[in-house]
Formats: sequence, structure tokens, C-alpha cells
Amino acid sequence: MNKAPSLAALFGGDIEARIARAQKRHAQEYAWTQAHCIGHDAILARRPADAPARLNITSLPAWLAVAVGAGVHSIPARALPTLPAEDYRAIFDAPTPEMEARMGAWVQAVIAALGPTDILRFEQKAPYDLKSDLSSGKPSRGLSTDHKGHTTFDIWGEGFYDTFRALHTDTVRPYARPYVAPVLLDGGPYARPYMAPVLLDGVWADYDGQEHAGAWPVEFRVFVRGLRVVGVSAYYPQRPLDDTWLEPARQAAAQAQRMLDWMHAHHLGVGNGQLCADTGPDAGEARAEWIPEHWGPQDCTLDFLWPADGSGPVFLEAGPGGWRQAAPCCFESDTPGTLEGVKLALNGPIHPLHP
Repeated sequence: MNKAPSLAALFGGDIEARIARAQKRHAQEYAWTQAHCIGHDAILARRPADAPARLNITSLPAWLAVAVGAGVHSIPARALPTLPAEDYRAIFDAPTPEMEARMGAWVQAVIAALGPTDILRFEQKAPYDLKSDLSSGKPSRGLSTDHKGHTTFDIWGEGFYDTFRALHTDTVRPYARPYVAPVLLDGGPYARPYMAPVLLDGVWADYDGQEHAGAWPVEFRVFVRGLRVVGVSAYYPQRPLDDTWLEPARQAAAQAQRMLDWMHAHHLGVGNGQLCADTGPDAGEARAEWIPEHWGPQDCTLDFLWPADGSGPVFLEAGPGGWRQAAPCCFESDTPGTLEGVKLALNGPIHPLHP
């Protein structure tokens, strides 16, 4: 009988040494973020022309502090019960009945702390169910129902785990955000709400993988390079927008630039030990004089919702730059690195950012 191959044979080299190197790298990135990135309160306390500092590019409260400082309409976030990072990791690595019970109690405490119309959002990412529900036209709260009929939320997939590691915090931090009704447009495909595979009667069950007609919220993603807006896209390429949305897209870009202007005035940039450390600028990146040369690329994305009442763009969240960790949305069909102008559809034209 043939023996099963070892991990070393499958992956090459000493797998334990590779794991040790990855753990060391993560520890260094964590230490860098803790040392170099300031939080929500420190951002709000800044004064014009303070010594240069950086916010954690993946932190929702940090970005909301910028929106508040700049006077940009945004959706606030209220802190909910947290979970120690070691508990979150342990549920993957070495779950025990006691650990699972503690995890279940935390999940229920978070859900109980939500208001009746609040949306659940974590510091670095929304639960998987949120975007899927929104694309189906439902006013999602980021919650789902498990195979036992219990209300829960899904933070157990690879995407959430990876973004949590990149956040570099000691706790999993959920927040409650009030629901703001967006403009909804019919059409475009969506997959049934994603659920991490669960064991049902000995069979792994997942979503059906089929596409259904959706109703999509109108949102825009603004692309930033060197802390200056360079482009904006309809957020959902599955549901292209026509040219009647060109002016709202430009309004979203203008509000994003208002936030960036506040950052320039207060000498605040972006950073993160994994995603934006001290690597120096990208080739051709134009920088303001106050930005230190050793800082990593000052690129990010800022997302805005267009509300149903037509009151103007509402800041949702922000994160790493396009073609890095953020989807390029309708620019996906263009040459990588091209994120300039206004793009409302994958196969549509690129309009000028300014009329």
C-alpha cells in the first residue's frame, strides 16, 4: 500500500519552518501597525499641520473619524461586544465544547445588542450575508439563519479571516450601523446568500450556485492615488448604470476629495503593516511635500451609497487601493492600473472625472 505523502513532499521544504516564518512575519506586521497607526480618538483630536501620522487603512472607525472631521455625511458605527482574537483563532485550530459555547454566547450577545433596524458590520469587513442580501434587494442586517434555525452571522470564511489578520488587533470588533435606504435598481444577477458549508445529515451543504434576478443598491467606489481622487466607478459591475448617474458619481468623488483634503490639512495618511508599510511610493506616485518619502503608496478606495431620498452621497467605508486588495469594479475590463475617470459599466466609456 502506498503511503500518504508528507506535508513536506506536498508543499516542498520544511513546512514547519515555513509556518514559523509566516508567524514571524505576521508578528512584525502586527507590531508595525500598533506602532505607526493612530485610532479614532487620536484622529479627531488632530490639529492642522500636526506631525505626519497614519490611520489603519482597514479600520472603519478610523475612516469614520475622517468623515466626521471633514463634515462628510456618513453612517455612524456603535461598538458592540468584542471577542478576543485568540478565541476567534482557536475555533479554527482547536475547538472544544467550552470554546464553542463561549463563541455561541458571544454571537448571541452581539445580535441582542443590535437595534431592530441596525446593520452588523465588523471593523475591517462586513459579514458575508450583507452584500449578498443587498444584491437580492433585501434590506439586509448582515444576519443569517443556520441549519438549526438560529439567527447568526458568518465570519468564518477565508476572506474574513485574512482581513482580520491584516487589521492587526487583539479583538474581533463588531459595530451596529443604522440602516440607510439606498436607491435600488432591478436587474443584474446575484447568487443566493452565501453560507459557509455546514454538515447536514452527513452531507456538506452550500448555496445552490445559481444566479437569480437581483435588485441592486446604487453605490460608488472612489479610487485614490497619492491621497488624490483619480477615478470613480459604479460599485456593482453586475448592474451597470446609465449616464444619468454620472453627476451622482462625480458628487461621490467630490465628497471623497473633501475627506482627503482634511487629511492633507491634518497631515494624516494611510498605513498598515501588511498592506501599506514603509515601502516608499509607487513609481510615478505624486505626493504632497508633507508626506514622508519612506511611507508606502498613499492609495485607497472610498465607498459611497446613494440614498433613496436623493439627499446626496453617504460615506460607507474605505480600504486598500484598487488593484491591491480592493476590487476595481467597472474598471475590471480595462488595463490593470487604469482607474482614472468615471466608469459606470464594464463595457461602457470612461467619462472625465470633471465635466
